[in-house]
Amino acid sequence: MAQTTAEFWDRQSQAAAPVYWAEYPLVRRYVNECVTDCWWGYPTHGFKAAWGYKPLACGLSIGCGIGLLEKDLRWMRICEEVDAYDISPEAIRIARAQALKDGVDRVHYEVADCERVDYPETHYDAVFFNGSMHHMSDPAALLDKLLVALKPGGLLFLDDYVGPSRDEWSDAHLIHAREAYDALPPSWRTVDHLEPPYDASDPSEMVASSAILPAVHARFLIAWERPYWGNLLYPVLSHVSASAGTSPDAERILGTLIEREKTHVREGVFLSPLFIWLVGQKPS
Repeated sequence: MAQTTAEFWDRQSQAAAPVYWAEYPLVRRYVNECVTDCWWGYPTHGFKAAWGYKPLACGLSIGCGIGLLEKDLRWMRICEEVDAYDISPEAIRIARAQALKDGVDRVHYEVADCERVDYPETHYDAVFFNGSMHHMSDPAALLDKLLVALKPGGLLFLDDYVGPSRDEWSDAHLIHAREAYDALPPSWRTVDHLEPPYDASDPSEMVASSAILPAVHARFLIAWERPYWGNLLYPVLSHVSASAGTSPDAERILGTLIEREKTHVREGVFLSPLFIWLVGQKPS
């Protein structure tokens, strides 16, 4: 499976990426408000203010992709040094080239299956997952390895999908999203019937995502945990046209979807978030 996954992400690294659900500016404001209480405050800003105000000596980025997070870790001086691993050789090639172009130093990008790396003991001040843990086949086993790699009191940064695993999705997870999707203008909708929002061609997508939070809670002291849900927005915006965000009525439609999600959260319709940001600490 590792080879198949690497080949998939090699292709993805070169492909034109669709608009991710949280990339729409209005949705990003909503996500930031859920996480940091400030529309302009990203998770990295919150981490910097609370835990990285004095730069950490060494960080570890798991599933780094093309290197977007590591740029922030260095430019914001969250970490003085970063080791970054990804299974895709093409993603690592792009990350290295972009880091050189942007003048990002002291990030060490390496091709590796992150679940099989022998990490050095008590070496890292923090480990970072930015949308990557839900691609891991055994979150508990990986976290056990990372606890050994973290220094005493070391930190876990997790910004990720933690919803149903790919074989756990049911109509119950989609009923409210389908109602919202069916109310969209026809020009926005790309499918007749809303399906679970994952790419079945990716062998690593959501393989054990529902195991993430139990594994984290069993191993780390939780310093900060903020759900940003996506239970309605993620399925709906994963199946809209590429031009949806630039249509004249985009802000009104997106605002309506956001308010509908907020109402469902407030009224207890959604109980378990699909997405969460948390900071955990290695127990003494």
